[in-house]
Amino acid sequence: MIRKILILSLTLLISKSYVKAQAQVTCTANSCGSNGNCEIENNAIVCTCKPGFVGSKCQLFDPCSLKPCGVNGACFPIISTQNLPGQVNPIEQVNFHCQCYSGFTGDNCQNAPAKPCNSNPCLNNGICVNRNNSYDFHCICVGSYTGKDCGIFIDVCAHNKCENEGVCVPGLDKHNYTCSCKNGFYGEFCQNEIDECKINVNGVETTPCQNNATCYDLVDAYFCECNGPYVGQNCETYVNPCNKNPCGAGAVCIANGNSYFCQCAAGFFGSPCQPNPCISNPCKQPGSTCVPVEAGALVSFIPNCTCVNPQPSYICVCPSTNPPYASTLC
Repeated sequence: MIRKILILSLTLLISKSYVKAQAQVTCTANSCGSNGNCEIENNAIVCTCKPGFVGSKCQLFDPCSLKPCGVNGACFPIISTQNLPGQVNPIEQVNFHCQCYSGFTGDNCQNAPAKPCNSNPCLNNGICVNRNNSYDFHCICVGSYTGKDCGIFIDVCAHNKCENEGVCVPGLDKHNYTCSCKNGFYGEFCQNEIDECKINVNGVETTPCQNNATCYDLVDAYFCECNGPYVGQNCETYVNPCNKNPCGAGAVCIANGNSYFCQCAAGFFGSPCQPNPCISNPCKQPGSTCVPVEAGALVSFIPNCTCVNPQPSYICVCPSTNPPYASTLC
């Protein structure tokens, strides 16, 4: 029967072996053989083995000298004894044991540990990176997560100062944030509104509204109140007021900036042109003057009284001794 004994510090890693002496002992050539040095300690023979040898008398070759565990583990020689029939002293045999470093396996520690990222250790969509020349890993966390495996949530946006519907965006260090502003706002906390009525053209501040239009700033927009015949988003298009022939048939419309005037044919007046009732000279009083009045015009004859003329008419302006009357003879 073989009984294995792991010789550690008690035998000084097999570099020293003790042989019990019965009386006063001395070293002989056979005490430690040619592979060890003999010394007497406490009336006992102590064999200090040369490198590469182990055993009670340094008679066994140390298998660890061949580095069977490589660089991935520590090698320890194991002494075993076997009692054979007829033998007084047991026969020593030697083997080795590899104590593998972290992650390595196998009799000779030949099996390298799997890359740690193979098991996806990073949580919450974290990105796993195997460290160079080691069997450790590093997690690159995203969003508001931190920790070795990105398992710790840090809500830096819980008390953010973003204004005007700005969106809080956590920073990469998880301790800061930025505000993503809604269109029309700017600033560290989106606290400033962009004035769309102010634009920069070649270094000069101006307005997008043209032709003296009035610009009104809105949220992420603007509105132009156009003057006269101008239309369009920026009041950039001129519309000729004469395009719709406002003066009527036979008349000539003459545009005048934002307005127009009518050049009527003979016997017509007003805008639009209409028959002139004064052609027949209805005012008979000597010295009176006939004044044509357009349809829809307001005529006032007496204080606090205003008449709306329903159709083209006239007023006779009489001599100063008589008050004026409409459609009457002086």
